[in-house]
Amino acid sequence: MGSQECGKISPFGKVPCLVCDDGMAIAESAFINESLEQQFFEPLLLSAAATDHARVRVGVRVTEAYVFARYLPLFAIAKVQGEQVAAVTKGMEAVMDSLAVLDRFIDGEDYAIGNALSLADGAIAPALFDITEYAAEYFGASDALENCSKLEACWSRIQTNPHVARALAER
Repeated sequence: MGSQECGKISPFGKVPCLVCDDGMAIAESAFINESLEQQFFEPLLLSAAATDHARVRVGVRVTEAYVFARYLPLFAIAKVQGEQVAAVTKGMEAVMDSLAVLDRFIDGEDYAIGNALSLADGAIAPALFDITEYAAEYFGASDALENCSKLEACWSRIQTNPHVARALAER
């Protein structure tokens, strides 16, 4: 789909965007995930327990608004200015700082929040996949999770979930 076509469908002119049966377009991953979760998932991916519910939402928000928001623009900067420019180095440092913040919210023994797959895992998995697969190659960040022991352990565990493993295999 070209950018003009996408602009006609998505309120923000970008993907992802889910078009519902009634024609309403829902943009942004977190909103799409919550909508799908409410319609189709049992058990819920957004915990019914109030404190876990809030922690899941914080995990999603930190991942999207800080980790991904700081990481993804680095590709454009590196493409135009080169991988070794100060903006890329500084940007990757900001990503690692965001990962350290996210690390503080990880509290599950099996997953990011609690002991069941949640929307936080759904946000964290693609971010950590991208960062662990490409940050060293493109930005010289050899171990972005170096100071994030809980996040690193969570990443190791979440990759074994059959749903996550299937999505990773489709990359």
